[in-house]
Amino acid sequence: MKRLFFQKPGMSLSLLCALFVITALASTAAAAKTVGEWEIKMKFNDREVTSTLTITQGEDGSFAGKWKSQWGESELTDVVFKDGKLNFTRTSKYGDREWELTFEGTVAGNDLKGKVKSEWGEFDANGTLVTPSVFGKWEFTSESRRGGTRKRILILNEDMTGTYQMRNREVPIKDLKLDQQQITFKLDMNFGERSFTMDFKGKFDGDTIDGEFITQRGNRKATGKRVDTGADDAEDVIVQLDKIIEAAKK
Repeated sequence: MKRLFFQKPGMSLSLLCALFVITALASTAAAAKTVGEWEIKMKFNDREVTSTLTITQGEDGSFAGKWKSQWGESELTDVVFKDGKLNFTRTSKYGDREWELTFEGTVAGNDLKGKVKSEWGEFDANGTLVTPSVFGKWEFTSESRRGGTRKRILILNEDMTGTYQMRNREVPIKDLKLDQQQITFKLDMNFGERSFTMDFKGKFDGDTIDGEFITQRGNRKATGKRVDTGADDAEDVIVQLDKIIEAAKK
């Protein structure tokens, strides 16, 4: 009897696992593009109104957000991002009156196209990602005191924690502060019996962080580039998936 494609022992499970990982990585990369600050433009009759939508993501993967306009700022509820679709609910107040608005939109790169629905009707609400989130993985290149450069990995988490990876060890960051495009944090360094605090001050601009590390011995310039882990890891998994498929065909 001729063996079917997935009858080879172990091939079905391996293939399904690889497909699962690729799907998860694609979802993570898309989520990273959703998190950040969006400039939203809406039209009411002949009048255009500009608002700011801020989307964040917690450690558990859930999303939250805020909506800021000329009438104030409000927290969003029921924020869901799945398969490129972003939905949420916003509660607005005017005087003693309160009403709900729902948003349904699609994220495509740095663009967001959607509609706001309420008892007042349905309106187009389209946005542009103007300030991507600073959270994620960064590759830092800094000057060495002995000449040349060093590369380190900085990871910033949504809960305002993070690590700075140096050679074979990770140093937790402290006092992470974000003020619009400004970012600062501290590192408690230990080398043998010697210990000191290293400060970092920089400016966040999309996929780049430019700044310097500051110690008692002087300052060292450093530049961070965002690491798109989702895309890189997905490519590696695809290569492995191709090998699995070829093996399964034999």
